[in-house]
Amino acid sequence: MSADQGVAAEPLLRVDDLRVDYRGVVAVGGVSLRVAEGQCVAVIGANGAGKTSLLRAVGGFVPAGAGSRVELAGVDLTRMPAHRRVRAGLGSVLENRHLFPHMTVRDNLELGAAAAPGRSGAGLRGALSLLPELEGLLDRRAATLSGGQQQFVAIGRALATEPRLLLLDEPTNGLAPRLVERVIEIVRHLRAAGTATLLVEQRLEVAVAITAEVHVLAHGRVVHSTDGDTADLARIAHSAYLS
Repeated sequence: MSADQGVAAEPLLRVDDLRVDYRGVVAVGGVSLRVAEGQCVAVIGANGAGKTSLLRAVGGFVPAGAGSRVELAGVDLTRMPAHRRVRAGLGSVLENRHLFPHMTVRDNLELGAAAAPGRSGAGLRGALSLLPELEGLLDRRAATLSGGQQQFVAIGRALATEPRLLLLDEPTNGLAPRLVERVIEIVRHLRAAGTATLLVEQRLEVAVAITAEVHVLAHGRVVHSTDGDTADLARIAHSAYLS
C-alpha cells in the first residue's frame, strides 16, 4: 500500500506546466505535479537536473515562465512575490539555508513567525516543540553553529511560519547519518500532522524513506514518476543520474 494512501484526493498544491529559464537557457521545461494535504512528494535527479530551480519557482524566488501556473489551496501564486506566498501558507527551506548569521537562533526563528502574521501565534512554540534540540541554542548566533544545527534552525524558521506546505531543498545534504534520520523523522511527523511537503533530494534512499510518490527530473523535465514501485524507480533514477 502506498505511504500516502488515504490522503484527500483534492490537491493542496497544483503546479501546471512550470517553466524556468535563465537568459534563454531552459532550467525547467514544463513540469506539472500535485501535492495533497498531509502528503509528501519528492523530486529527485542529478545535479543540474532543474530540481532547485523548480522549487525556487514554486516558492516565488525566481520567476516562472509564460504559461506556468502555481496554485495553493485554490489561490493563484504564479505572479505573487515570495513574502506573500509565506502569508498564503508556503514555507521554504532553501539550499544554503539563508540564515541571518549574526543574529541569534531565537531571532531567526522569530523572524519566521513574524513573516506570517495573523496565524495562531503558536509558530515559534510549535517549531521548538518539533525541534527541541534548538532550545539550548536560542541565544547563540547562527554563525557559530555547526552545519547540521544551522539546517535545523532553517527548518525551524520555516515551521515558525505555520505553513500548510513546506518546500525542502536537499535538507539532508552534508548531514551525518543520524541527522539524516532526524530529518526523515521530522518530515514524517509533519505528514502525520497534516502539513504537506514538496521535497527535492538527490538521494533516492532518502526520498523513498519519506514518501512513495517520487518524480525523477532530468534536463528540466519529469522523465518518470512512481507511487510505490521502488525497484522500477531505482532503475529509472539510475539512468537519469547518468544522462
